[in-house]
Amino acid sequence: MSFWSRLSDYSALPSWLTFNSATLGFSGTPPSIGKFYVILGMKVDYGSGVYHEAISTFIINSYNKAPTLATSINSASPVVGSNYSLQFDSSTFADSEGDGMFYFANQQSGEPLPSWAYF
Repeated sequence: MSFWSRLSDYSALPSWLTFNSATLGFSGTPPSIGKFYVILGMKVDYGSGVYHEAISTFIINSYNKAPTLATSINSASPVVGSNYSLQFDSSTFADSEGDGMFYFANQQSGEPLPSWAYF
């Protein structure tokens, strides 16, 4: 089974958008306001040229403004080998359009948090 992604006209994804076929994740920042129609495809190859393909289209809408930091987060200096906890209030970030927000954490490289870290 393989996964792929293209724009809806089957041209390559723009340079600002990357697709990770292992995690099925997209990342990037649209450079301009607009809608981008993206196809996510799945191909199951049965061999001898016989395959099945499923396609799903979704829209990346870059009209939304990014949330802003409303209240600063205090800096901290965790100590190796000691428990560490960081909490912030739900009002720490604000969205001028009133959209709901969700939070997630990963390593700077984009990889998941190590097993000893919880979010």
